[in-house]
Amino acid sequence: MRSASNWRSSSLQARPVADAGPLPQALDLASVERWAIERALSLARGNKAEAARLLGIGRRTLYDKLGGA
Repeated sequence: MRSASNWRSSSLQARPVADAGPLPQALDLASVERWAIERALSLARGNKAEAARLLGIGRRTLYDKLGGA
């Protein structure tokens, strides 16, 4: 079993962002958050539980941010 510190370092590996698409024009928090959620959903191929894991938030939190979608 991996220790918590090993898990964090392995799960938070940097990923290339060159293919992340353009950032929103407005860099307000809501726009950047929406961009990050859309990117995570794309990387997770629509799997909301995996997208939440990539973002480091709970699945319920992701659903709330999506407006219950």
